[in-house]
Amino acid sequence: MAALVRRSDTAWVAGVCSGIAARTGISVNIIRLATVLGVVFGLGTVAVLYVVLWVVLPKE
Repeated sequence: MAALVRRSDTAWVAGVCSGIAARTGISVNIIRLATVLGVVFGLGTVAVLYVVLWVVLPKE
């Protein structure tokens, strides 16, 4: 299993969703959809988590 990193090869914004998809084996589009839905319905919690992962995770 791959390490959790930000992937720049398939990144749209920061590569966080791409890194999570590579780590879990789930389609990056499903991860992106879940992220967008989480931002919209999660009252900002997912947005804060995304930014934290953006800062904390190393770039591939």
